[in-house]
Amino acid sequence: MIDPLVIDPLVRTARARPDDVALIDGAQRWTWRELLVAADVLAGHLLTQPHERVALLALDSGDAVVAINAVRRAGMTLVPLQRRLTTTGLVQLLERSRTSLLIHDAPHASVAAQLADARPSLMLLALPVVAATVPAPIAGPAPGRDSVDASAVGAVVFTSGTTAASKGVLLTHANLFASAGAWAKFLGARPDDHWLAALPLSHVAGLGVVLRSACSGARLTVQDRFDPTAVRRSLAEDGVTHVSLVPTQLVRVLDEGPVVAPVLRALLLGGAPIPAALVTRAIAAGRPVGPTYGMTEAASGVTALAADEARAHPGSSGRALPGMRVRVMLDRDMPAPIDVEGHISVSGPSVFQGYDEDDVGTRAALDGGWLHTGDRGRLDANGLLTITGRDAELIVSGGENISPVAVESVMLAHPDIADVAVVAWPDPTWGSMPAAAIVARPGADVDVEDIARFARDRLPAFSVPSTIEPVEAIPRTASGKVIRRDVRRMLASIATDLFVERPDGARIHVRRRGLGPVLVLLHATLANARELDPLAVELSREHTILAIDRRSAGSSEMPPGDVLGPIEAGAHIDDVIAVLDALAPGERVFLVGHSYGGCVGLEIAARHPGRIAGAFLFEPPYLGVLPGGASDSRLLGQRITDIARRDGSGAAALAFLETVNGPGATRRLPAPVLAQFEREGRSAVADAALAGFDPAGLQGIRTPIHVGLGGRSRGPYAAVAGSLQQFGVTVHTHHFPTLGHGGPVSRPTAIAPVVIALAGSPDAPASAAPPPGGSP
Repeated sequence: MIDPLVIDPLVRTARARPDDVALIDGAQRWTWRELLVAADVLAGHLLTQPHERVALLALDSGDAVVAINAVRRAGMTLVPLQRRLTTTGLVQLLERSRTSLLIHDAPHASVAAQLADARPSLMLLALPVVAATVPAPIAGPAPGRDSVDASAVGAVVFTSGTTAASKGVLLTHANLFASAGAWAKFLGARPDDHWLAALPLSHVAGLGVVLRSACSGARLTVQDRFDPTAVRRSLAEDGVTHVSLVPTQLVRVLDEGPVVAPVLRALLLGGAPIPAALVTRAIAAGRPVGPTYGMTEAASGVTALAADEARAHPGSSGRALPGMRVRVMLDRDMPAPIDVEGHISVSGPSVFQGYDEDDVGTRAALDGGWLHTGDRGRLDANGLLTITGRDAELIVSGGENISPVAVESVMLAHPDIADVAVVAWPDPTWGSMPAAAIVARPGADVDVEDIARFARDRLPAFSVPSTIEPVEAIPRTASGKVIRRDVRRMLASIATDLFVERPDGARIHVRRRGLGPVLVLLHATLANARELDPLAVELSREHTILAIDRRSAGSSEMPPGDVLGPIEAGAHIDDVIAVLDALAPGERVFLVGHSYGGCVGLEIAARHPGRIAGAFLFEPPYLGVLPGGASDSRLLGQRITDIARRDGSGAAALAFLETVNGPGATRRLPAPVLAQFEREGRSAVADAALAGFDPAGLQGIRTPIHVGLGGRSRGPYAAVAGSLQQFGVTVHTHHFPTLGHGGPVSRPTAIAPVVIALAGSPDAPASAAPPPGGSP
């Protein structure tokens, strides 16, 4: 039986080169002897109360490097924590990993205290720990601890979780040492090597650089948080021979101008899909770029491409590292032919032991000694691997498979684009279409249509993004991977303006945002879809929002030849159904109507019950259900029309407002609001008569109707809600004591939670006792 004990690499290097510089953090330096002593002092502290797993929450510093080595010297398992996580996220990782001790530095003392409050069993240990604080008998590990059990789990490293929940990856010391050895062979390690750690030490690649340094005796410089200027200075002045960067980091380094790096032998590029154009750019700048491919489950590295080959193969991630094997499969039993895309599997001594407390996930990932990576790619005749994307990120559009990475690579070639992320976006015709979030280069004046033309000229038609949205930044992990679920959320919060063409020449404007079941917003007379944006933003957290401008309102266009005057409600209803047929075909939707929009909502629910899953209507003035209401409606419509013809639509809008909300209503409003009402005057003329409604037809409504009532509103809204039940409509009322008639516009945060709850369960009745603030 082979003895699993191996000499600790830090001990071996410290004995061989005790006085050489091992670690640099700003002005602070450690020799190999000093680094070993510091690690052993901290290890001795850990051994006073042995723990199986020890978490680390600290800046990327020399003290963090000491702690990483100390946990191994103490025979314990390291759980590195990502600083970018919320306190809640950190608590979840501590609970999932069953960690009982947290090492932290001074900048994270407050967060550590919060974690201990949330998890009372958690013990804390502050950095730095100096020898004077440790009793003499336990100044270091016990005798005989110069060896490491290679079969023991050395680290539990959590995956990025870009497409699913993060998983705890169990990496043994053997996995970690094998990875360090493979990189040493590939790079040709030398005694004068000097690594710059520019990646987070909580990430498997940053952690790997620390272990690589100890195993090969390379000097290590650490920098907290990536700063392109600091990286450039270190490359120019500190004798750095090796550095690992992710693509977005390299872009920022190159963007600052020519890079001076007199002794740099390898600039490893990985952590995320690598655009070929970026490799070509770096080579043209004279930098020794080596594209790589790796993953947490393989202790970082799987393949790499030597810098001298990258010029001819800038899109490749290279060949398998020493000791590793790579294959591409069409399925689990059939290898893919040369240059044919398939599923990537890898094997070798650095492949992990499994996922922590996840036997199902482990069995799915490991099969017959091979790790199924979830990535897609192809191998050429020379064994060079090209990554094309991830299985979980593949966009299927009308039966065509689209790689987001391939689309991103093309779009990044546009001179105005600094960064891009492509995600699947729902499409009623094709199922999904690519959607792109783009970040402009500094000073660039981005023209979305020009970028779309650029993409159309270089991509198959089905791969061209249907939506291109400029954003401030792309959500990425510390290793540079796109967090696609966050990109989808980001795009969902941005409104897309669409138009549905009607046969009679009307052009109906729709503002769409969000993901999920469709919810339709129907605005009041003196408002439009754009004014409902605050409410739409709140609702888009759970739903796809279609906010519809009616004819005569907002950006919708009336048919040619239309004259000033009331519009039959049937025209509005047909427009809404046309929008649903175009943007949500076959889907039953939830309606939200405000004021006159609530009247339209009632008619839609009656005339098209198969399309409506439920409705929330805030103070609909459906006067036709009141005794004598129909004649009042006609008189109001005639009066408003006469005012419009005599004094203009602005005057008609103000008269409408005084009629609906009572005398003096206009005097209580700020000047900008009055100006908006005057601009929307034609809506008042179009809606005032409530023309074309059919109260008797409300008996066709098959779903409960929820009516919102404000405590400060005036008008017949409560009477309308009560009268609706006489027409066979099931009505639930929801009272908002602090809201006026404009509540959905002025106080969307009071309305949105109610709507979201009702849309999830439209049959739910009103709450008996609404809490303060307006929500029932």
